Amino acid sequence: MPTTQDGKHLSDYPDILTAPQAAKLLQMSQSQVYAYCAQGAIPHVRVGRLVRIPKQLLIKWMEEGWVDNGETSETA
Repeated sequence: MPTTQDGKHLSDYPDILTAPQAAKLLQMSQSQVYAYCAQGAIPHVRVGRLVRIPKQLLIKWMEEGWVDNGETSETA
């Protein structure tokens, strides 16, 4: 089972993540998570001004290859 830098298992996180939780999992800053969401790169939903990221969609996004400026991690 994959763990984060703080020793938490992926299963320890809730099914719907906040941007700070997603940032911990992805090992990037919160501002990067918000930027990727604004670009439509990270699958997310908005509840008013709040950004929520379904954990299963985030996992799928990571498995399929991250998209950054039109390139996947496999081709970058």
